[in-house]
Amino acid sequence: MSMIWGTEKGLARDQMSRDDLEKRLVIMQCSLNHDSWKYVSGLDGTTRVREQDFRVELQQKNLREQLVVTTVQGVSGRWYVMNADITKLTNFCR
Repeated sequence: MSMIWGTEKGLARDQMSRDDLEKRLVIMQCSLNHDSWKYVSGLDGTTRVREQDFRVELQQKNLREQLVVTTVQGVSGRWYVMNADITKLTNFCR
């Protein structure tokens, strides 16, 4: 996971302490645990330069939720996941 999360400055793991990174990865791993996923749509109206929002749907057993994932173009043109709105996924992490 630390290879895909980042900002316009590059990998998140190069921008924070290892302790903070590991805590965040545990939360993200638990929240984003799923049995299947599907791309729903790109979101029009993204006004932030070099960023793109996508709506995806995750399914875990009988739970199904959609969330917005924000990507950002970083150094050397590489794209990173900058944010995933995991607030709707609290039931996934039980």
